[in-house]
Amino acid sequence: MSDWTYDSILNGTLHIAQPKNGYRFSLDALILAHHVIPAAGERIVDIGTGCGVIPLILARRFPETIILGIEVQPELARLAESNIVSNRLSYHIRIIEKDIRTVSPSETGSVHIVTCNPPHTAKAAGRISPNDQTAIARHEIMMTVKTLAEAASRLLTRKGRLFAIYPANRMTEVLLEMRGVGLEPKQIRTIHFKSDTPADRIIIQASKEGQPGIEIAPPLIIHMPDGSFSAEAKTIMNTSGSGHKDARIP
Repeated sequence: MSDWTYDSILNGTLHIAQPKNGYRFSLDALILAHHVIPAAGERIVDIGTGCGVIPLILARRFPETIILGIEVQPELARLAESNIVSNRLSYHIRIIEKDIRTVSPSETGSVHIVTCNPPHTAKAAGRISPNDQTAIARHEIMMTVKTLAEAASRLLTRKGRLFAIYPANRMTEVLLEMRGVGLEPKQIRTIHFKSDTPADRIIIQASKEGQPGIEIAPPLIIHMPDGSFSAEAKTIMNTSGSGHKDARIP
């Protein structure tokens, strides 16, 4: 029996292999990618890229953008590289297999956007999965909120933007850590399973050395009262395409 599954997203324009029992991307990754709209030619770094789903989506939607995926787990780094090749996006995406705590700007070049769907659970909270791959992806074993904020601040150019998705109940901690390293939170959007439920997730956009002032965007509702997906949720899961011209990694 195969240890992998092969899933299609974006109306079948992307085909992604994932471990059957290890780390698998969720709707969080699709939501995060949906909120990133780079200018033509901007350089993106995706921290903790896993199977490469966020770089793959962004490269398909914005083919003039150059993207680096950083992944510390060797098996996932190799999987991301395989997914990039199979989707014919090798000219747009490169994977760096390294701990984000040691990645320097000299390795990434000028970075205009950092994206991250980070581990959401503090190391001391909850049961840690016996599967190492899943544990590192879900619990803050190798990357904390502070680690992510420090890495983004180190890699981003002035006015560069960080996009991250976190549980809503960690908002205060996330905002404080970002501000502590010179990343000014500029927009928060709450994500709700239904319109009458509390926020489950937040998308935060922060700007390096940005001016104070934050916008609270309209909420994203995932499900309608009857349980069906909302119109925007359907768009997030199916949208592909952009008007950017083609770009390749030099």
